[in-house]
Amino acid sequence: REAIERMVSWVHGDDEKGLEGISPLNVVGYTETNIVERFCTERNAMFARYWPSMVASCNSVGMGGKFGVVRNAGLTRGGGHGTLGGWALGVSKFSQYKEQGMRFVELTATYDWQLEHFL
Repeated sequence: REAIERMVSWVHGDDEKGLEGISPLNVVGYTETNIVERFCTERNAMFARYWPSMVASCNSVGMGGKFGVVRNAGLTRGGGHGTLGGWALGVSKFSQYKEQGMRFVELTATYDWQLEHFL
Protein backbone atom coordinates (compact mmCIF):
# COMPACT_ATOMS: atom_id res chain seq x y z
CA ARG A 1 0.00 0.00 0.00
CA GLU A 2 2.82 2.37 0.85
CA ALA A 3 4.37 1.88 -2.60
CA ILE A 4 1.06 2.65 -4.34
CA GLU A 5 0.57 5.79 -2.23
CA ARG A 6 4.09 6.92 -3.12
CA MET A 7 3.47 6.43 -6.85
CA VAL A 8 0.19 8.37 -6.60
CA SER A 9 2.06 11.20 -4.84
CA TRP A 10 4.45 11.44 -7.81
CA VAL A 11 1.50 12.57 -9.90
CA HIS A 12 -0.82 14.30 -7.42
CA GLY A 13 1.65 15.40 -4.76
CA ASP A 14 1.31 14.81 -1.02
CA ASP A 15 -0.27 17.67 0.93
CA GLU A 16 0.63 16.15 4.31
CA LYS A 17 4.33 16.07 3.37
CA GLY A 18 4.19 19.32 1.38
CA LEU A 19 5.31 17.63 -1.84
CA GLU A 20 4.28 18.67 -5.32
CA GLY A 21 3.67 16.08 -8.02
CA ILE A 22 6.62 15.44 -10.31
CA SER A 23 4.72 13.82 -13.20
CA PRO A 24 2.00 15.29 -15.40
CA LEU A 25 -1.55 14.10 -14.70
CA ASN A 26 -1.82 12.37 -18.07
CA VAL A 27 1.39 10.34 -17.61
CA VAL A 28 -0.53 7.09 -17.09
CA GLY A 29 -2.05 7.46 -20.55
CA TYR A 30 1.18 8.18 -22.43
CA THR A 31 1.93 6.14 -25.49
CA GLU A 32 5.42 5.37 -26.67
CA THR A 33 5.16 8.32 -29.07
CA ASN A 34 4.28 10.68 -26.19
CA ILE A 35 7.22 9.61 -24.08
CA VAL A 36 9.64 9.83 -27.01
CA GLU A 37 8.49 13.43 -27.49
CA ARG A 38 8.86 14.26 -23.79
CA PHE A 39 12.21 12.55 -23.40
CA CYS A 40 13.98 13.03 -26.74
CA THR A 41 12.53 16.27 -28.07
CA GLU A 42 11.45 18.27 -25.01
CA ARG A 43 14.12 16.63 -22.82
CA ASN A 44 11.64 16.63 -19.98
CA ALA A 45 11.52 13.08 -18.62
CA MET A 46 13.84 10.92 -16.58
CA PHE A 47 12.27 7.49 -16.96
CA ALA A 48 10.79 5.58 -19.86
CA ARG A 49 9.51 2.04 -19.93
CA TYR A 50 9.87 1.69 -23.69
CA TRP A 51 13.58 2.30 -24.06
CA PRO A 52 14.63 -0.16 -26.81
CA SER A 53 13.34 1.96 -29.68
CA MET A 54 13.84 5.21 -27.78
CA VAL A 55 17.60 4.89 -28.01
CA ALA A 56 17.41 5.09 -31.81
CA SER A 57 14.78 7.86 -31.68
CA CYS A 58 16.85 9.97 -29.29
CA ASN A 59 20.03 9.39 -31.28
CA SER A 60 18.24 10.57 -34.43
CA VAL A 61 17.42 13.97 -32.85
CA GLY A 62 20.95 14.64 -31.61
CA MET A 63 20.75 13.24 -28.08
CA GLY A 64 23.25 10.43 -28.63
CA GLY A 65 25.60 10.18 -25.65
CA LYS A 66 23.47 12.56 -23.55
CA PHE A 67 21.50 9.91 -21.67
CA GLY A 68 21.94 6.42 -20.30
CA VAL A 69 19.96 3.26 -19.88
CA VAL A 70 20.13 1.41 -16.56
CA ARG A 71 18.04 -1.19 -14.77
CA ASN A 72 15.42 -0.02 -12.29
CA ALA A 73 16.50 0.76 -8.77
CA GLY A 74 16.01 -1.87 -6.08
CA LEU A 75 15.89 -1.90 -2.31
CA THR A 76 19.35 -3.47 -2.13
CA ARG A 77 22.53 -2.80 -4.08
CA GLY A 78 22.16 -4.56 -7.42
CA GLY A 79 18.61 -5.56 -6.51
CA GLY A 80 16.76 -3.77 -9.31
CA HIS A 81 14.79 -5.67 -11.89
CA GLY A 82 13.61 -5.06 -15.41
CA THR A 83 10.04 -4.20 -16.18
CA LEU A 84 7.67 -5.51 -18.77
CA GLY A 85 5.60 -3.19 -20.91
CA GLY A 86 1.84 -3.46 -21.29
CA TRP A 87 1.67 -5.94 -24.16
CA ALA A 88 2.66 -9.14 -22.36
CA LEU A 89 1.39 -11.24 -19.48
CA GLY A 90 3.25 -13.56 -17.18
CA VAL A 91 3.08 -15.22 -13.79
CA SER A 92 5.67 -14.47 -11.14
CA LYS A 93 7.67 -17.44 -9.92
CA PHE A 94 6.96 -16.09 -6.43
CA SER A 95 3.17 -16.19 -6.85
CA GLN A 96 1.10 -18.35 -4.54
CA TYR A 97 -1.37 -18.75 -7.41
CA LYS A 98 0.75 -19.94 -10.34
CA GLU A 99 -1.85 -22.37 -11.67
CA GLN A 100 -4.67 -19.80 -11.58
CA GLY A 101 -2.37 -17.18 -13.08
CA MET A 102 -1.45 -19.42 -15.99
CA ARG A 103 -5.12 -20.22 -16.61
CA PHE A 104 -5.80 -16.47 -16.76
CA VAL A 105 -2.89 -15.86 -19.15
CA GLU A 106 -4.01 -18.73 -21.39
CA LEU A 107 -7.62 -17.45 -21.38
CA THR A 108 -6.70 -13.85 -22.21
CA ALA A 109 -4.45 -15.03 -25.04
CA THR A 110 -7.38 -16.55 -26.94
CA TYR A 111 -8.81 -14.83 -29.99
CA ASP A 112 -12.41 -14.99 -28.68
CA TRP A 113 -11.56 -13.45 -25.30
CA GLN A 114 -9.60 -10.60 -26.88
CA LEU A 115 -12.33 -9.98 -29.44
CA GLU A 116 -14.95 -9.74 -26.68
CA HIS A 117 -12.91 -7.51 -24.36
CA PHE A 118 -10.93 -5.26 -26.68
CA LEU A 119 -13.12 -4.62 -29.71
